[in-house]
Amino acid sequence: MTIGIGVLCSTQLGPHVPRPDALVMISDTMGSTDTDSTAELHKMYFFPEEQIYAVCADRLERCADLFPLIRDGMKAIQGPRSHGRILQTLNEAVHRHRSDHFKWDVILTSYAIHGEVLADRQDRMYKELGQYDVGAQILFGTFDNEGFARLYFIGRVEGLPGIVHAIAFPGFNSIGSGYYNSTVWLNYRHQNLALSVTQSAFHAYEASLLASKA
Repeated sequence: MTIGIGVLCSTQLGPHVPRPDALVMISDTMGSTDTDSTAELHKMYFFPEEQIYAVCADRLERCADLFPLIRDGMKAIQGPRSHGRILQTLNEAVHRHRSDHFKWDVILTSYAIHGEVLADRQDRMYKELGQYDVGAQILFGTFDNEGFARLYFIGRVEGLPGIVHAIAFPGFNSIGSGYYNSTVWLNYRHQNLALSVTQSAFHAYEASLLASKA
């Protein structure tokens, strides 16, 4: 079972600015191979001094080489850290990471001879590029310069273009094999970004317990 949960919430009841202004993030620590398993596989990145947080699922080694690109990009933002600049930074890091892996994993192993792609293979290669999934799923949380909490999902969403998706209302998302159970419970609990940190943390914890039954 793998589960990552990200929830937007608020430190004050009732309308206030900024809102939401808090994040709750949960991940499991289980990991398995063909021959072994461990409860010490940590899947969360936690940098409060930089106000960046993430939980990961799917191919964790791919998440591990993507996250430093995101972190470096966030550090390099010039001027106010706005939603637009955060979104641009995430997309730049994600597409650089995806392009590099497509080159190493697909082009150089299946299409290129001495570094050159033959003309009759290019159409097939571009078609495969459109379908290529690097296998990294990340819920990324941060705060903009006005104090708003921001949550983004990095990964494929069926029926939607792009790889980086902003999570707005109701303000939560789940990843991993337990995502369906988790999402059902958060919907059942009417989780939304106006709820308190305590209540949101409790709902996310309940959702993680249900996800563990996946």
